[in-house]
Amino acid sequence: MLILPSIILCSIATSLSLFLMFYIIYFIVVHEFLLVSKDFSLKAMASLFHVLIITGNFSSAGFSITMEVDSPLQKAMGVIAGFTVALSEYCYLRYTWARGSDIVRRQFKFAFSGMSLFVKLMPIPLITECVATALHTLEPDSTVYTLIYFGIHSVLGAVIIAFDSIMLSSFIQCLRNTHMEEEAASKDLLMISWYGIGSTLLCFAMIAVFVGAGIVVSLEVSNFLFSVIAVLMSLVFFMLTMMKIRIIHQSRGSTAQSISISITKQVSSRTYNGP
Repeated sequence: MLILPSIILCSIATSLSLFLMFYIIYFIVVHEFLLVSKDFSLKAMASLFHVLIITGNFSSAGFSITMEVDSPLQKAMGVIAGFTVALSEYCYLRYTWARGSDIVRRQFKFAFSGMSLFVKLMPIPLITECVATALHTLEPDSTVYTLIYFGIHSVLGAVIIAFDSIMLSSFIQCLRNTHMEEEAASKDLLMISWYGIGSTLLCFAMIAVFVGAGIVVSLEVSNFLFSVIAVLMSLVFFMLTMMKIRIIHQSRGSTAQSISISITKQVSSRTYNGP
């Protein structure tokens, strides 16, 4: 009964993630190279922000595709799904931290060092998560592998929830300080805060659904919940992609405004001083 809705949700998630991946590549090439008359180079294209957002959408698409594949390749797809989840987690956390670390430093200075260290060491627990997922997928009847799988996911999930909670609080506090206390803040920080709130709330929803998928007995219901996770994951990277696009637009608008002001001042100066 839930097979068709699951397929539809996975198809939507795959389509959205692939569209975002190709669109952000097009957008970066056009708006960061062609329109600013900057020579294209692979080194410039492979900047941290570009790689994370493109890889994040790619891994999100990979996860939703593995959810659509049926029984003959089920174990292989389960291993790949575990890898794509870990990769998407890394891209999400690394990108969110790269964009929002300055906000955390301003709002929760006491937590900054610990979070910075967590981001640096993050590949280690994520690789461990991949290995645990692969072992559990290949040997689902093993009690030891099952305990390791759920133990690692529980610990890592709790750490990510704590990380996201501080990020969410920082974003909310930044907006509150700006609007209620009239503190000065750049438009980039405001956009990062708004889109950061959206992405972290979606992550909380994704974790809640993941817990539900692990609790339910029915395999059909569990598969449906994983298709919901695929949609939520694609929406997380939709928020991060929109953050990237809005920041680029804002940067170009600020540059154009500065040039316009500079030209206006030069014209006024010449007019005042006379010929």
